Amino acid sequence: MNKNEDKNYPEVDLDQLYKINPNRFVISIAAAKRAKQLKEGIRPLVEVDHSRPYSFILIALKEILEDKIEIEIEETEDGDNDKIDQMDRYLEEELNKEK
Repeated sequence: MNKNEDKNYPEVDLDQLYKINPNRFVISIAAAKRAKQLKEGIRPLVEVDHSRPYSFILIALKEILEDKIEIEIEETEDGDNDKIDQMDRYLEEELNKEK
């Protein structure tokens, strides 16, 4: 961790997150679920200063980066995973058009 970095509001390298799972929607859903758990009182698996507020979403992303939590993708029969992959490809195409 950078000396100037606030452990309650860590910098998160998105490129490193996408190496864990290249689908940004999967990362988003996993981080949102974990952030909700943190907000509800579950203790973080990474170091934070409990005497000050902290960013639930940034802490969740840091936990993912540090392999403190694992993202599991449950296969479904209704094709939800295919829809997520399609949305991710579409978003990637749109972002590339803007460049």
